Amino acid sequence: MPITVKERFKTMERIRSELKFLIGKRMRIKANKGRKVIVEREGEIEKLYPNIFVVKVYENGDRVRRASYNFADVLTKTVRLCTIEEDDDYFPWLSE
Repeated sequence: MPITVKERFKTMERIRSELKFLIGKRMRIKANKGRKVIVEREGEIEKLYPNIFVVKVYENGDRVRRASYNFADVLTKTVRLCTIEEDDDYFPWLSE
């Protein structure tokens, strides 16, 4: 049975509310860029906006970049946010 628009909206709001608690926490971001390309980075959520969130990404050395992702990317599992130590997903309830 397909998911309704109302259920999708509730899920997006739940993702957004849980991301508020993750601001400033260091995490691993795994982004599926298509054609079997998965980019894995470490960083922390810097800011939330109505439809996107901004991640401060730490690269080799002292270089810092920013990447933005949509809440729908988390919903569709295009982007996974995980703990650095154990690689546990922050949104395990999305797999249910």
